[in-house]
Amino acid sequence: MRHPESVRSGAPLAPDPPGTDRRGWWALVWLCLAQFMVILDVTVVNVALPTIGTDLQLDRAMLTWVVTAYTLCFGGLMLLGGRLADAAGRRRTSKRSRLPWSACPASPCTFRDSWQSWTSTR
Repeated sequence: MRHPESVRSGAPLAPDPPGTDRRGWWALVWLCLAQFMVILDVTVVNVALPTIGTDLQLDRAMLTWVVTAYTLCFGGLMLLGGRLADAAGRRRTSKRSRLPWSACPASPCTFRDSWQSWTSTR
């Protein structure tokens, strides 16, 4: 924010004091929230590993590939989403991605069989 006194007096504009631009702080908050969601997402996969290993009869070495494959797919889709936001526009991409993201938790309510609900939401 520029100081109005210096504009009226004709003096050169002084730079803003550090820490007064709130956009930088909001960007930091959003980045911290995004990193938290990534950590939370990978933690959920790690918690589910024993069940995945039992259901699919995988040994310990194969379970590491489950985490690796999940992380690679997640990172690839994140890069694709970033590229889509660059090409189509940040706001447009954000608005269009909210609908499927919001509908995912509500979709198991439409199925009676748990296998169908699990498959459809994934």
